[in-house]
Amino acid sequence: MNGGINPQILFIDDEQTIVEAAKALLAQEGFDVLVFQSPAAIFDAIKDGRCSQPSCIVIDWELPEMTGEKLYQKVCRQVGEIPVVFISGYEQRPSMLKSSETPAVFVKKPFRFHHLAQTIKSLISQGGNLL
Repeated sequence: MNGGINPQILFIDDEQTIVEAAKALLAQEGFDVLVFQSPAAIFDAIKDGRCSQPSCIVIDWELPEMTGEKLYQKVCRQVGEIPVVFISGYEQRPSMLKSSETPAVFVKKPFRFHHLAQTIKSLISQGGNLL
């Protein structure tokens, strides 16, 4: 994807089974995956330098502490704008995805991790909105 360096993916979901599966299965697809179950955990990782140059962030739209959109905005203020995949069990797509300037896509749960990996790869390579 980028000359031998695996793209770093930040994956945030409050469900432990999903983050464990994401770590293992997205790593098999060639990503360096950092998983988090809370916004506080991702901000700690950004603060201590573990999230220096993420290529993409995957965020559960409905986290207990805040919405996925709010988390994305806060992360972007700290690391710069990066492509985002919002995941959710809800059918309704986040309204922010209508903006052609937002490098974002929505994937409905349940999903196949191979499909999610292909979506991430396309989003990174296009650097824009896939909708």
